[in-house]
Amino acid sequence: MKIEAKITLGSILYVLFILFCLFLTIGYSIGGWWYLSYFGFNIKQLLVNILTSSSTIFFIWIIFTKIFVIKTKTNLI
Repeated sequence: MKIEAKITLGSILYVLFILFCLFLTIGYSIGGWWYLSYFGFNIKQLLVNILTSSSTIFFIWIIFTKIFVIKTKTNLI
């Protein structure tokens, strides 16, 4: 079985943009929890951190189960 793939500049930019957004959300999540532990407990910051962390986990799940799989399947010839 032979699999050939066509890689375009648009595909590379798409993957790099998705990974950039992923690293930003991970950074915001870590930064929020660091802020909470360094500057003290605040209920507003805790809610923001929970929201950011849950959206980061959801984003990671969507990327690795839906987007990259669909992108890989559509690029195969």
